[in-house]
Amino acid sequence: MSFFGRLRIFLKNIIYIISTTEQVYTTKKELGHQKEEIERLKKLLENHNIYINSHTDQLQAFRQTMQEYPAKFTQLGEAHTALKERYEKSQEDTKEQHRKLQQENAKLQQEHAKFQTLLSGFQKQLKHYEEIHTQTEHAMYHFVQKQLLSQSLLYHDKLEALIEKPTLQNANDFTKEYLDSYYLSFEDKFRGSRDSILKRYEEYYRFVEKTPQKSLDIGCGRGEWVELLQAKGIDAHGVDLNSAMLQVGKDAGIDNLHEADAFAFLEAAPAHSYDLITAYHIIEHIPFEKLLLLLSQIKRVAKEGATILLETPNPANLQVAATHFYNDPTHLNPLPSRVMEFMLEYLGFFEVKAHHINPYAKEHHLSGESQESKTLNRYLYSAQDYVITAKA
Repeated sequence: MSFFGRLRIFLKNIIYIISTTEQVYTTKKELGHQKEEIERLKKLLENHNIYINSHTDQLQAFRQTMQEYPAKFTQLGEAHTALKERYEKSQEDTKEQHRKLQQENAKLQQEHAKFQTLLSGFQKQLKHYEEIHTQTEHAMYHFVQKQLLSQSLLYHDKLEALIEKPTLQNANDFTKEYLDSYYLSFEDKFRGSRDSILKRYEEYYRFVEKTPQKSLDIGCGRGEWVELLQAKGIDAHGVDLNSAMLQVGKDAGIDNLHEADAFAFLEAAPAHSYDLITAYHIIEHIPFEKLLLLLSQIKRVAKEGATILLETPNPANLQVAATHFYNDPTHLNPLPSRVMEFMLEYLGFFEVKAHHINPYAKEHHLSGESQESKTLNRYLYSAQDYVITAKA
């Protein structure tokens, strides 16, 4: 074979090898892609298996739930039946309660009819008692008239005796007896009955911080404050010059009421004898010099730390200062609370404080919120009295 023939065969082989090599390279490349695809498919298969497994669990849970539903449905049916029975029973109970309420209503109507009958009877009795009360008032009025006439004749006889035999002793006895009786009637008229004063004093007891062992009420009058304290188990005493007023208290069964001059009584008392000393509506009757002496004696006979209560009209109320104070002709001068506070502190008392009490009722006050109304209410309708509290 010639050289060119062999060369041709060589070149063919070379071309074949080259084409074969390209095919091998292409095949390898395709195999790489197929391998990647196989890996991707494996991952998809794994994810699919996971998904199937999760859904398998859910399917099992759903099957288990479906198995439980018949039992729950049975329970719901039983609950519904029980609820229906309870409803029917409640309906029956409601009917029973309604029947009982109707019976009770019938009974109440019967009771109401009885009450109306009783009320009608009470009204008749009340009318009868009012007639008796009116008759009694007339009888009491005539009785009082006779008593006053008798007292008037008695004083007339004493006045004639005084004219026939004008001695100083007769004049003093007549004047004292007449004034004592007058002041008793004056207290009843202007200050109030024993019951009303007792009720007021119940409120005053709040000023007594500690229950005392022994007390003294100066100018005790009819003895209401002494009576209140004795009812609380306190050894309470009262002193007054008015024999007529003291007799009212003694007739009411009150003990330890002494007829004496307050200054003489205090001078005779041992030092540090009382742990509560009171003087209600007394200090406005006493001249200034004697008032200082009275308070000094009170300081002497009071135990250490004793409570002192003094009540007097409040001159900060213009109606009191200008008119009501002078209803009592034995009143001397109004005493402002600041003056009394200073006087007690000057004499050595401590914890001195004025408490303004007994204001006019609201219906007397001027209406409105203006400054003028407030000012007039303060000066005209505020506290009518004040109580000074102090410690000795």
